[in-house]
Amino acid sequence: LTGLLAGLYPALKISGYKPLSYITGKGIENPLAGRKFRRVLIVLQFGFSLFFIVISIFVIRQFTHMKEADLGFNREDVLYIRTKGRVWDRYPMIKQELEQLAFVNAVSSASDIPVEVGYGEIDWGERDGDHNKFARVIRTSPGFLSTFEIDLLEGEFYTLERDTANYNYVVVNRSLVDYMGWEDPVGREMYLWGHDRYILGIVEDIQFFPFNLPAFDNEALIYVYEPVHDYVFLRLNPGSSAAQLETIREVFQKHNPGYELEFDYVRNFKFGVLENADGISIIFKVFAAVAIVIAIMGLIGLSLFNNNRRTKEVGIHKVMGAQTESVMNLLLSELMKLVILSNLVALPLAYLVLWKLFQYFSYSTELKFAVFVLVFILSV
Repeated sequence: LTGLLAGLYPALKISGYKPLSYITGKGIENPLAGRKFRRVLIVLQFGFSLFFIVISIFVIRQFTHMKEADLGFNREDVLYIRTKGRVWDRYPMIKQELEQLAFVNAVSSASDIPVEVGYGEIDWGERDGDHNKFARVIRTSPGFLSTFEIDLLEGEFYTLERDTANYNYVVVNRSLVDYMGWEDPVGREMYLWGHDRYILGIVEDIQFFPFNLPAFDNEALIYVYEPVHDYVFLRLNPGSSAAQLETIREVFQKHNPGYELEFDYVRNFKFGVLENADGISIIFKVFAAVAIVIAIMGLIGLSLFNNNRRTKEVGIHKVMGAQTESVMNLLLSELMKLVILSNLVALPLAYLVLWKLFQYFSYSTELKFAVFVLVFILSV
């Protein structure tokens, strides 16, 4: 589409000239004809290029930010292992052996990797009040908070000593308490999935889902007790060696023979939008480069056109003793005005688009003013 629009005007314009007139420049009645239109075209072309360059920069920065952002918990040095085979039945024994290893600091299990908690449509709230339909739910076991170093603000978390009594409780995050307006939440009765439970503890908020969805008008997260679920997590000492990872593999092979152990670090986990982030980043980089080339071609074309048209004017200035600097200012003044105007159009528009786009993310990179200033300076 860009190629079609860019080539349409010159193709139609040139087709209206006789070849000799076009090559020599003679026989064209009004050399100033179309001057305003040329200015509009160059502003639109250069503005489009600047717009796409800025968008590309911040989209790439956003992908990087989502990989490295502080989510309110420590995802460094944490292994995640998909639960399969006999791990479901032998998890207590596996957990006990793993915790005896000197380089293992904590072991737990949960239904989700906390960077993307998927389950959300539930029935919860106060028994006598309106029930809320949406809140994220993660099924966790004792040790989950210590595994991810999530702060406990009030009350307690699930423990093995409490055993089946854990099912009578829920642990909620600070945002749920704020959403409900509770002053003393610990011990309060709460309705969940058709049963009354008691709030055991309050934990600090974490970024548990990358997107803001219209259905979720709060950041409520409910921790429900489950001794073992889809994932097993291990917090290791920093810089764990291959030999230590092999020891972990041997423990799982001992209790779960016939299943190959597959694991990775939580920091490497790529949820939904990040699965193709590297490829998308490359595409945006290529398109940004193309946008720069298009902008440069437009400016070169306009500058050559203006310079050829003003040959006699430049000659008169030189004869009258004008220095090179003054001649350069004469030739560049119109281009500079167009480039600055393109910036004034494209950069605010790019900011508004990015601001709107980043509202769909739970956590986003900062729209730094310095980036816009740098693009402006480089374009000029």
